[in-house]
Amino acid sequence: MINALVGEKIPAGEARKQINLVVLECNVKGTDLARGLNMNDAQLNRMRHKRTGFYRAETLRPIARVQAILELAEKILTKVGVRKWLTTPNPRLDDLPPILCLRTDKEAEKVKSLLVALGHGFPA
Repeated sequence: MINALVGEKIPAGEARKQINLVVLECNVKGTDLARGLNMNDAQLNRMRHKRTGFYRAETLRPIARVQAILELAEKILTKVGVRKWLTTPNPRLDDLPPILCLRTDKEAEKVKSLLVALGHGFPA
């Protein structure tokens, strides 16, 4: 997981691996993931392929948000269930799929609370 302090620099190769894992685990198109993170599709694509250089921790914050949601979801749901839940519109998220509701920390917290409720047996 990409976990770094503000101002810290992360090697691009390490970030690239993590970003590609997120895309693979979410099983969504890069454009949908970029839209859900409030990121330009071209920027996400460059990040997925960059091998050298560094990223500031702040640049990778959206990816860390998705990773945290994925880790929690995998504790509660099966792999197939995670992918389905992430891409199915949810009435508690204004009929948007959770993958499109991770643009900010506040939105991610709402998605996280739905997952926690699901883990406790409440409908989410």
